[in-house]
Amino acid sequence: NAVLLDPQQGLAGVMHALDNAEPIPIRGLFQFSDFKDEIMGYYSLAHGESMRGVSTGWQNVDELYRIIPGELTIV
Repeated sequence: NAVLLDPQQGLAGVMHALDNAEPIPIRGLFQFSDFKDEIMGYYSLAHGESMRGVSTGWQNVDELYRIIPGELTIV
């Protein structure tokens, strides 16, 4: 905000800062691909029938997704 309000830098200064920004890793933040093997294991029931989860009540949905108690699902 200070760069944007600076009359000598303004929008050009903000654009320069964004163009030259470097990514900073955030501890505890993961990518979806980090869990691919675990997710595919759930899908293929590699962890056993107990990991199959609870029915949603809709057979068509159950074929693709089932509720696993204790897990957070974000769609």
